[in-house]
Amino acid sequence: SCKKSYQGSLEEDEEEYKISQEEFVALLAEVTEELQREEELLEEEMWELERADALERERLLHQIDDYDDWEELQQQQQHLRSVNNVYTSPLLTNLKSRVTCPICNSASLTETLFEGIQCSNATTDKQCTFSLDIAHEGLTLNHLENQLRTVYEEHTNVCTKGILQFRVDSRGGITVLMASCDTCQADVVVL
Repeated sequence: SCKKSYQGSLEEDEEEYKISQEEFVALLAEVTEELQREEELLEEEMWELERADALERERLLHQIDDYDDWEELQQQQQHLRSVNNVYTSPLLTNLKSRVTCPICNSASLTETLFEGIQCSNATTDKQCTFSLDIAHEGLTLNHLENQLRTVYEEHTNVCTKGILQFRVDSRGGITVLMASCDTCQADVVVL
């Protein structure tokens, strides 16, 4: 009698775990969806890591270029000192290019991995508001410098008397640097 009740209990338990074909298909679809979401999250995480790696590589390449420039400058200075025996100030021969802030025109722009590009006056009493978070797009200060140069060149080809004014706008949730000219009515996206 004990054996029959135990066997009956097992059969009831088996009945509880049986699911219909529709329930199985629905469960399979749910698991498949969850796996796809996990895969998308992993792909996004990999893309973020690759982007950060690319930014770090570019930063290191710029440091190498700066070091090479510095080393070449040191060699030139050594040669000049040996020939002329004249002191040359390192401040006068700094080869590192600086990008002037297009908003306040009184400081240079700095770039960080997480905060993007900011005016160096943002931390002083002058408090320039220039800030452009373009790092997530894989863009750098060099890209901004090239775009500013292009916009200036294109504008001077069209308008000889106007002066470009810059501002930071938010368009569709994206922060962009804009250039405008009151003389020729230009209003263009810089970056």
